[in-house]
Amino acid sequence: MIKLLQISVVSVVLIFNQNSHGTETEIIVLEDVLAGFDNNERLSPAHSISDSPPQKGYHLSGSLNFDIACSLKHHTANGGSYDYRGLNVFRPGLNLEFDRKSDSYQLFLSGHFYYDFNYAIRGRENYPPQLLSTYQEEIELSEFWISSKIGKSNIRLGRQIVSWGASDIFRPIDIVNTIDIRTPSLTNLNGLKLPALISRLEIPFKQLELGIILIHENRVKRMPVYGNDFYPFDFPLPPVVHDDFVLEDTGAGVELGIGLESWYLSLSALTLVQEQNFVGLTKDDSERLWNRIFMLGVSGTKPVGQWLFKTDLALFDGIQYYQLDQEEKSKIEFNAGIDYSAWEHSFFSLEIFYRHVFGLDSSYKNDINYPLSDVLALGIAYSRSFFREKLNLKALIRIYGFNHGGTQRMSFTYRVTDANQIEIGLMFFQGGDNYIFENIGENTRAFVQYKYFF
Repeated sequence: MIKLLQISVVSVVLIFNQNSHGTETEIIVLEDVLAGFDNNERLSPAHSISDSPPQKGYHLSGSLNFDIACSLKHHTANGGSYDYRGLNVFRPGLNLEFDRKSDSYQLFLSGHFYYDFNYAIRGRENYPPQLLSTYQEEIELSEFWISSKIGKSNIRLGRQIVSWGASDIFRPIDIVNTIDIRTPSLTNLNGLKLPALISRLEIPFKQLELGIILIHENRVKRMPVYGNDFYPFDFPLPPVVHDDFVLEDTGAGVELGIGLESWYLSLSALTLVQEQNFVGLTKDDSERLWNRIFMLGVSGTKPVGQWLFKTDLALFDGIQYYQLDQEEKSKIEFNAGIDYSAWEHSFFSLEIFYRHVFGLDSSYKNDINYPLSDVLALGIAYSRSFFREKLNLKALIRIYGFNHGGTQRMSFTYRVTDANQIEIGLMFFQGGDNYIFENIGENTRAFVQYKYFF
């Protein structure tokens, strides 16, 4: 069935590496598994916060949602005996957005609420307390920011999302915001990023645009918790001992965008404090560590007819791993891709990714708790619309290495009316000799999402 699905959607992702047991690859896989197709706002002239003139007045919009997900196979989670086959998600929810524009400023607020009745239906006594507190209900004010013109420049203050780089699948430069990876299959890329408190300034010139950001809030990545069937470890994560708001932990970044005829180039530099890579984490660690990293990046796009060529190159310093006793490493990440849109009602994307970590001891290359020095990845994605764009197919298939496991995600979205939309899909997981997929290889999901927009 999976082979037929792969052929039908023409979308495969392969990851090759030199070590089939590397834990660092597993953590990268976990984040990539939960990504979708959609792309957030980019800090470039095409998606600038100062790009469109403000329209006076205010606008309140949102959606009523109803999400259902079922597991198709018998399986249990790490640390438990509960059988996850059957209903896993049964949650109504509400998303709200408020947008107020005037001649001098723009105010934006967004938030969401949901309550998952699945735990009441299947019995709360079957789930550990930390799982119920994470998944059963949530009410949150997501983005809240205000922007204003200062001459030709634009300043935005508040909790917001910043997207850098040209790539959509691997995104080596796009690291300003942390992500939420708690619920696979029900989230796309836009739903994964966590807004952070950021001060952002854009200064346009003739063919240049300078973007400057200060990152005041260092948010914790939202992981599946111990007892959930997507949790990758056989022990609970140690606690986070870290204050989100510390003056000396403030991050800073700058991006210079250059438009030259038909192509666009951006140069970026960034320093921020983030949670340390999970490679080498064990049950003996008493807390999760944080460290400051530095990044220099180059990104570019070039349209040629119906093709769009794109590339990202990033150099990182200050990378630390648990088992390397506070050693700081450097790494380079390169991504090159093409988008093609000449096929009728279709979109095709291809990306090649490479990462190299400098200064690693090659004698540990077979150690599961030692980071890999090299990772090579190929990504292909495909989407198509039918019936005057009422029906849309999206597919993303990922296979990691030759025997490390993988995922296939395919969904059909049908817009019944302008206000009513339903999405039906499947997400498959293959097991392998990779630590993450060894534990979630049986987590095949079927899902349905209904949305009423207002």
